[in-house]
Parts: sequence; C-alpha cells; structure tokens
Amino acid sequence: SHWMRTGCFLRPDGTYDWTQQPGQRNFLRMAQERGVRTFIGFFNSPPVYFTQNGLATNTGRGGTLNLKTKHYGDFALFAAHVVEGLEQHDGIKLSYVCPVNEPDGHWNWVGPKQEGTPATNREIAGLARAFSQAFTRKGLDTKILINESSDYRC
Repeated sequence: SHWMRTGCFLRPDGTYDWTQQPGQRNFLRMAQERGVRTFIGFFNSPPVYFTQNGLATNTGRGGTLNLKTKHYGDFALFAAHVVEGLEQHDGIKLSYVCPVNEPDGHWNWVGPKQEGTPATNREIAGLARAFSQAFTRKGLDTKILINESSDYRC
C-alpha cells in the first residue's frame, strides 16, 4: 500500500527531486539543531529502477541482493548524489553510509513484512568497491560502513 512507501530522490528520467522525504529530512535537521553531529545513512533497497524484481522488497529472492549486476555503479553514484544532496539542501553531513541493512536477516527473505537488504558477502564486497569508487570520484569523505555479522547491523 502507498502508506508503506517512501519517496526516492531519483526520478525515472534520471533527474533528482529534493522535495522527497520531507519528514525524514526535517527529523535530521531537528536532530542536528539539538546537537547530533554523527549521522549514518543506510539503504533498505536500491532505487527500484535498478532492482531485479522492480520492487523495493526482496520478495521471492532468498538471501541475494535485489540489484541487477549492471547497476552496482549506478546505485553507488545514486548514494554519492544523496550524500551531496543532503549536505547541499539540508546542511546534513552523513558521516557514514551503509549500502545494505541487515543483509543476513533470513526473516526478511520471504516477503515485505520487514525492511532489510538481503545480500551475500560477495555482493556486499561488490557494493563496497562500487561505493568506494563513486565516493572517491566525487571527493566525498563519508565513510562506507559494512555489516560484518548479525551482531552489528546498520
């Protein structure tokens, strides 16, 4: 249903709409006004334009990443644009970005009941390389945070 969705900054035509997610962005600004200095961003899904099933959920895909192989770089560049956009439009500097959220959570492999980004270690490594390249090209000093086990989750 529509109330379970969030807007994406990236439009289908490749342009960016920085009016999306006003509630989340307002919360970030309010946190900063109250003294929060370290912000961590994480993804529950790549933009649906890049996913294998055209959805932001991993429904029916098991524990693999819902991202077309050809779009690793596109997803990473999108993340870099989001880091830049949040700083430019809202004054929010993301200290860390995590490309996946709870990738080993087998409970989210069966349907859209819980957010998460199932992924294998090999897929996570590929994302880390793609994000590193995109962030380096853009001159970003935002760190890339990678889940190491189920004991630490973004």
